[in-house]
Amino acid sequence: MKIGILSPISARAITLLVSFLVHPQVWANEPSSSLRFTYWNEATPPFLIEQEGQPAGGIIKDLADSIANKLNIDAKLLLLPVTRIESQMQAGLADVDCLTSPIWKANPDAYHWSPKLFSSFDRFLLNPQLNKTLHDFADLKGLTLGVYKGYVYHPSIMSMIKNGEVSTVKLTGIDNGIQLLKLKRIDALVDFEIILRYQIDKHQLSDKFVLSDFPADQYDLYCAYSKKMQLDPAVIDQAISQIIKSGEMEQILKTYR
Repeated sequence: MKIGILSPISARAITLLVSFLVHPQVWANEPSSSLRFTYWNEATPPFLIEQEGQPAGGIIKDLADSIANKLNIDAKLLLLPVTRIESQMQAGLADVDCLTSPIWKANPDAYHWSPKLFSSFDRFLLNPQLNKTLHDFADLKGLTLGVYKGYVYHPSIMSMIKNGEVSTVKLTGIDNGIQLLKLKRIDALVDFEIILRYQIDKHQLSDKFVLSDFPADQYDLYCAYSKKMQLDPAVIDQAISQIIKSGEMEQILKTYR
C-alpha cells in the first residue's frame, strides 16, 4: 500500500474536522454562526419596531443585538405567532425567546432560563371614569376586555373569562384594540405597560384614555433558551449578566420610555 503525503489543503481539512469534533463550542462562537431570536405578531413598538416589514429597532432587537455582539455572532429575528413559539423552540427551530416568563409557558422545564432581565406590569387601557371604579379583579365583572389569542393573563382574569364573568374580544393588534376602545366595542384592553405608554404618546390618547391605577399583573421577564440550540446556555447567561450589571439593559428600556 502506497502511503501518500497529505496536501496542505487536506491536512487543514482534517485539522478543522478534529477541532469541530473535540471543541464544537469553538464553532458556535464563530462570527458566521448565529442565534435565532423570536418575536411575535403582537410585539408592537417599543418591543419591536419594523421598517418595510423588517425589524429595525425596539427592546427585543436591541437586546438580541447586544447579546450577539458580546458573543461575536449574528442575531437573526424570527417572526412567529405566539401559539407557535413553544413548538418551534422545543423543536430546535428557534433558539432564544426574550421578554417572556416561566409562568406563561405550558412546560417551563422544557427551556433553559436566563437571569432576570427586569420586572414589568400588565395594565388596563380604559376611560378615566372606569378607572375610578376599578380597584380589584372583581370590579371587572360584566366588562368586555380586548385580549390577544394565545396570551396568558393573571389567573384571576383567566378564571373570570372561563366562568363567563368577563367577555372578551380577540384583538388582531394594539391598533385594533385602540380603535375598538374608541368605538366602545370593548371597555378596556390588557397589554404590557411599556407598550401601552408608548401607544398613548404615539396616538396622543392621554385626553381620552388612561392606564389603570390597578395593575392587571406583575411579573419578572427573562429569556428562554431552546435546549436544542448549539450554544452553551451558560455563555448566553454570562452575556446577559454583563448587560444587566453594566446598566445597558436599563439604558435600552429608557430609550423607549
